Amino acid sequence: MQNTPRTSRSVNALRRRLRPLPLALALLAGGLATPASALDYLWVGGSGSWADAANWSPGGVPGAADRATINNGNHAVIVTGARSVGALALTNGYLGGAGTLNTGSASFGSGVLGLSTSTENTLNVSGAASFNGANVATLRYGQVLNLNGNTTWSAGNGRIDIGYSYAGNANTDPYRISALNINAGATFTDAGAAAAAGTKQIGYDGGQINNAGTYVRNGLGLTEASHGFNTDVSAADRRLGQSSATGFADEGDVANAYASVPLRGRDGEIF
Repeated sequence: MQNTPRTSRSVNALRRRLRPLPLALALLAGGLATPASALDYLWVGGSGSWADAANWSPGGVPGAADRATINNGNHAVIVTGARSVGALALTNGYLGGAGTLNTGSASFGSGVLGLSTSTENTLNVSGAASFNGANVATLRYGQVLNLNGNTTWSAGNGRIDIGYSYAGNANTDPYRISALNINAGATFTDAGAAAAAGTKQIGYDGGQINNAGTYVRNGLGLTEASHGFNTDVSAADRRLGQSSATGFADEGDVANAYASVPLRGRDGEIF
């Protein structure tokens, strides 16, 4: 009987030491110890569905926190439904479909947004976006690109083609106009042409640029908006640069590094 108190104290101490163990095991079993990190996905398939895990490396479908890179030549990445990624890089190839793709940031090289076989597709960029000024980036077949954050277009003599076209057969298929939307609160910064004698183009192929934010033109040479920034302004008015004097047709603000640029609204009034 003399050993009973000592034994009792030892058992109680052991119980106290073991008490946290079930909670730790439960946290590990529930996967709560470490959150999963974002992954970099590269398109490795031919033409096919965004949702097909076999078309990506590593295998799987990019999620809302992941980065997706498309650099696939003449192949088409087809988006259906609503998809979200943390970042998108379209270096070349085709991206479109009948769905909506949401991304936190985006970079565009010489790729094409829009597919001839699809209905209108929408790409929403909530944060920063960039265009390579030396390349030709294209929106076509009713593609809509919404720029909600700040966008940069680096210096170069490239183009951002924003087109209109029939989906296939002009006699049977719908006529679709693509649109690049610089939304309210967003700034689109154009770094100019490659040299003082250079020219870069935005619009070019009959689509629309709808500016509800701010378009800032810096750098050298001339930027020409062919058919874009709405067509109620003459071609002579759709030019910005060292030797041009007028603004674009839109509802936002336009400024350049050389002078205060007037703005021509949809009703033709300069304000």
